[in-house]
Amino acid sequence: MPFTSNSWNANRSPRGKARLPRLEALEAREVPSASALATDPAGSGAPAARRMAVGMNIENIVDWSPAWTFTDVFQASRGWITHAVNTATGQTTWDVGATNPVRVDANGNVTRLETFTNAAGQTMRQMAGTLMFREIGGAYPAGTYRAEWTGTGRVSFGMDARAVSSGRTAAGVNFADLAVTPGNGGIYLRIEETSPSDPVRDFHVWMPDWQGQSFAGQRWQPGASFSPFHPLFRERLEPFGVVRFMQAQETNTSDIRTWADRRDASDIRQSSGIGGSWSEPLANGMSLEHMVRLANDLDADPWFNMPHMADDTFVRNFATYVRDNLEPGRKAYVEWSNEIWNFAYGFEASQWVAAQTRLPENSGLTHWQITGREAKRDMDIWSDVFTGQAGRIVRVAAGQSVNDWVTARIADAMQGSFDAIAIAPYFSPSGAQRASYTSATTVDQVLADTAASVGGAVRTVENHQRLADAWAARLGRDIQVLAYEGGHHLDGGNSPYQNAFYQAANDQRMGEIYRDYLRRLDAAGLDLYVDYTFTGREGATAWGDMAKLHRMDQPLTTAYQYSAVVAAADGSLWTNIPAPTPTPAPAPAPVPTPSTVTISTPDAAAAEAGADRGVFRVTREGGSMAVPLVVAYTVSGSATAGQDYTALSGTVTIPAGQASAYIEILPIDDILVEPSESVVVTVAAGTGYTIGAIARGEVVIASDDLPALPSVSMAAASVAEGNTGAVRMFFTLTLSARSTVPVKVRWATENGTATAGVDYVASSGEVTFAAGETSKTIPVYVLGDSVFEPNETLLVRLSNPRGGVIGTATATGTIINDDAAPTPPPAANTPTIIRNIPYAEVGGTRLMLDAYRPAGAGPFPAVVLVHGGGFTSGSRGGMTGEMARALSEAGYAVFDISYRLQRDLGPGATLEQAMAAARQDLGRALDHVVARAASYGVNPARIAVGGTSAGAITSLLATYGPERSAVRPRAVINLWGGMFGQESAVRQGDPPVLIVHGTADRTVPYSQAEALASSARRAGVDTTLVTVQGAGHTPGLGTVVAGRTIMQTVRDFLDRVLR
Repeated sequence: MPFTSNSWNANRSPRGKARLPRLEALEAREVPSASALATDPAGSGAPAARRMAVGMNIENIVDWSPAWTFTDVFQASRGWITHAVNTATGQTTWDVGATNPVRVDANGNVTRLETFTNAAGQTMRQMAGTLMFREIGGAYPAGTYRAEWTGTGRVSFGMDARAVSSGRTAAGVNFADLAVTPGNGGIYLRIEETSPSDPVRDFHVWMPDWQGQSFAGQRWQPGASFSPFHPLFRERLEPFGVVRFMQAQETNTSDIRTWADRRDASDIRQSSGIGGSWSEPLANGMSLEHMVRLANDLDADPWFNMPHMADDTFVRNFATYVRDNLEPGRKAYVEWSNEIWNFAYGFEASQWVAAQTRLPENSGLTHWQITGREAKRDMDIWSDVFTGQAGRIVRVAAGQSVNDWVTARIADAMQGSFDAIAIAPYFSPSGAQRASYTSATTVDQVLADTAASVGGAVRTVENHQRLADAWAARLGRDIQVLAYEGGHHLDGGNSPYQNAFYQAANDQRMGEIYRDYLRRLDAAGLDLYVDYTFTGREGATAWGDMAKLHRMDQPLTTAYQYSAVVAAADGSLWTNIPAPTPTPAPAPAPVPTPSTVTISTPDAAAAEAGADRGVFRVTREGGSMAVPLVVAYTVSGSATAGQDYTALSGTVTIPAGQASAYIEILPIDDILVEPSESVVVTVAAGTGYTIGAIARGEVVIASDDLPALPSVSMAAASVAEGNTGAVRMFFTLTLSARSTVPVKVRWATENGTATAGVDYVASSGEVTFAAGETSKTIPVYVLGDSVFEPNETLLVRLSNPRGGVIGTATATGTIINDDAAPTPPPAANTPTIIRNIPYAEVGGTRLMLDAYRPAGAGPFPAVVLVHGGGFTSGSRGGMTGEMARALSEAGYAVFDISYRLQRDLGPGATLEQAMAAARQDLGRALDHVVARAASYGVNPARIAVGGTSAGAITSLLATYGPERSAVRPRAVINLWGGMFGQESAVRQGDPPVLIVHGTADRTVPYSQAEALASSARRAGVDTTLVTVQGAGHTPGLGTVVAGRTIMQTVRDFLDRVLR
C-alpha cells in the first residue's frame, strides 16, 4: 500500500501521549471454548474431557473458486473487463481498462460505454464483460441458470452458457434463461450496448434449482427470510463451529481506511480481488452483512480480521453491527490484520507496520510494539462496544508458530487486551529434506517426511501453551491457545518435486496423517483448530494444494482431508481411535543421550533507535529435558562489545522442562554515522550436549545516524525494434547517493501506444541496489517485425521502495520503427478486385463478397476468408482484406465475405444462433464460388477456407463441426480461433489445418489451440500449430515467429497443401 509521512493522521485517529498502554484492568469475563462439553461415551452422563473445537477458513470470493458460495453467482463474478471493438476492422481487443476504463457507479454498475480513437485514428467502441466459474474444470452444476437485469441495452452470454430464451417480465425486468454445460471457460456475460440515460444494471445470475429449491428472483438484502448462500455450500461448512473470514475480507491487501470504504451489501458483487484497478479500486472483500448472515445460517462463530489501516470509527461501527446482529449464543473472534511477521509478497500489513517504525512520532518503537499497540487499540474498541457482554467476543493475539519470541513480544505490547493466543501450526517436510528432493522424489517419501513433521507442529503449540499459561497466571483468567490456520504446507514453489507434493496432498494416506495431527494437537491442549482451507482449484501449483474440497459436490469418499477434519469437528475422531500397540517388556535403561544444540535468529535485526534488540534462540533436541542445560558460545562480528552493544556472558542456560533459551543483543545508541554492524554468536563445545548442524547465527545492528534516504530515478530509453525475434531496451535506474544498506524498488511495464504481447513483452520485477551501488538497468524485450508503422511507446513504473524513496516514478520507452515503407508490388502481380458482389440473400439481408483475381490465366487455387468481430460486429476488408491482397498477389483467387451478425437475426438472438448463421453463410459462399468457378477462374477442387477470430471459428465449424458445409474445403486457416468443446468432431480424412495462436490470448484462450491440435493429430489430420509467445488476441500479420511473418506462414501452408 502506498505510504506517506502523513498517512498516520489519515489512517488512524490521533494517539494519546503514552506509546504503550498499561496492563488492562481485569474484567469479569468468561470465554468458553468453541466446543461444548461432551458426555462420557460410555453413557455414565459424566462430563468427558473438553475436546479441541474445529473451524474452517473460507477462501477469497473470486470467479475462479470452485465454491458455490452464492445462489446468485453474479455475486462472485469478476470485476468488469473492458473490451473494445474496432469499428473499421471489426476486431475486438480484450481488456483495455487500463487506458480506457468503463464508467461505473458506487455499487459497481456500468453507467455508460464510450467510443474513443486509437493510435491509428480508428473509432473504438467499448463493451464490458465479466466471468463466473472461470477455469475450474467444469466443477459447477449444469442446468438452466436465470439471468435478470434492468435498464436498456444489449447483453449477450457465451462460453459455457447459451441463452435459450430471453425477453422482459411483466414487471419490465430483462431476463435470459441460460442453458449451461460446465466446462473450463465458465459463464461469460457481456454488455454490448447500454443507454446512458437508462443503463443496464443490477445483474443477477441464479443457479439451477437444487433438491427442489428454486433461487430465481431472490434479491437478497439484510433481513431477508431466505439465505443468499447456496445450500450445498452451507451443508459442507455446517460441521465447523467457527468460520474465519480472513481471505473473504481480503485482509492481506485491504485498502479500507474508513467506514465508507467497506463493501456494501447492495453492491452488484461481493468480490473485490486485490484492488488497485479501475473496476475494483479497493480491496475490501465481502460485506459485513453477508458474513454475519452466514455465521447465523450455520450457527457458527465468525472470526473477523480488522483491516490494518482502518480508523477507529470503522472498527467501532463494525463491532456494533456484530453485537446487534450476530444471533444470541454466538461469539465473535477478532484479530488485528493477519501475519504481521510475514514479509512475503502480498502481505501488505507487515510493510505498513515497518513504515510506521520510521515515523518520527514512533521513534524507539519496534515492529512488534507497534503491532501490539495497533492490535490493542482495536481490541479495546471491541471491549468497549461489548461492555457487559464480554463473553460474546474472543480477542486474539496472533503470533508466529515457529517463533514464540515474536508472539511474546506482541502479547507484551497488547498488555492483556486479549483472550487467546493464536498461531498457525502447519506441518511439512523440512528445508533440509526439500533440498534433497528431485524430480524423482516419490509420493511415498513425501508422505513419510510429512508424517514425521507433525511432531514439530505439535511442539509449537506446546511452546505457546506455556506462554498462555504465564499470561493466565498474570491476568487471573484463562488464556486460550488457538490455531488461526493449520494443516499441511506442501507448497512446491515451482520445484522439480512440485507434482509429488500435489499427489501426496491428495493421497488417501494424507487423511490418516491429518487424523494423527489433529489428535496430537488436541492432546497438546489446543482449544480451537481452524483449518486452512475449505475450497480451492485442484492442481500442482507453486503455493500448494491445501483445499479440503476441489468441487462443492465432491464425493466425500475422495475428500480424505475434509473427512478427517469433519471427524474432529463432530467428535467421531475422539471415539474411533486405533487400538494401541502392545507395550513390550521393559528394556534396560539406556545410557543418557546428549542433547543436540542448534542456534537460530528469531529477530536478526537490531537497531540503535530505541535499543531495538536482536535475538538468538538456542534450542536443544534429544537428551533429557528434565534438567537445565548450560550452553557455551563465542562472540564475534564487526560490532564491538561495550561500544555497539552490551557485552555478553558467553553462556546461556536452557531451563529444565524447556527446549529453548534466548540471547538478547542490546544495542548502545551513539551519534556516529556508521554502517550496520554484526554480532555473530557460535555455539561452543560443552558438557551434556553435542553441536548441531546450525551452530552459528548473526544479528545486524542498524545505525539510526544514517543520512537521508537516497532517491531512485529512471531515465527514458529507446531501441530500434528489428525485424525478427526480440531486442532488449534498457532503462537505467540511478540512486541519488550511495547507501550502506540494500535499496529495493519494484517495477512494471504499462502500455503506451505500444501493445504488450504484440510490440513488447509485458514484464515486472524488483531491482536491488547492493550497498554502495548507484546504477542498475531494467531490460524490456521489444518484439521485432517487418511492418512499417510509426514509432511506439511503453511505460515503466516504479513502486514500493525499500531503503530509499522514488524520485522519478515513470519513464517512457520508445520503440523506433526501422522498417522501410512498403514498395508497391509489380504491376504484373496486381490483382483485379471486384467489390460488393452479392452471393446470397437470407431473411432480407443481402450477403456480399469482394473477389480478388490474380494476374494471369487460371484456374487458380482459391481461398474464402471470413472476418472476425465476435459475431456481433466487423466487416470484410481490414485484416482479411490485407490477407486477400497478399494471397492474390501470390497467385490465389480470394473471396472476402460478409455474413449475418447477431444484430441481423432480430431482437433476442443469441450468440450461438449468430455462430450457426455465420457457418451457414460460409456454406452459401462456398456454393456460390463453386457454381461460378469458371467465370472466377477458380479450380473448384482446390478451395481453402479461413479467417481471424470469429471468422476462424466459423471456418473450423463449417469444416470439422457436426454440421458441415456441402462443399468440402481442402484446407483451413485458423488465426486465433477455436472450436469451444467441439474438437472431438474432427475425424480421420479431414483436411489439413494451420493454427496460429498467442499464448497470452484472453479472448480465445491458447488452450483452445492446444485442444484442437491434439484432437486433429489424434485423428491423423495434417496439423500445423504456430505458437506466438506472449501475444494476445489478434497479433498483426507482420508478427514474426521462427523467422517468418504470420502472413508468410499462411502462404507457406497454402503453397504446400493447395498447389
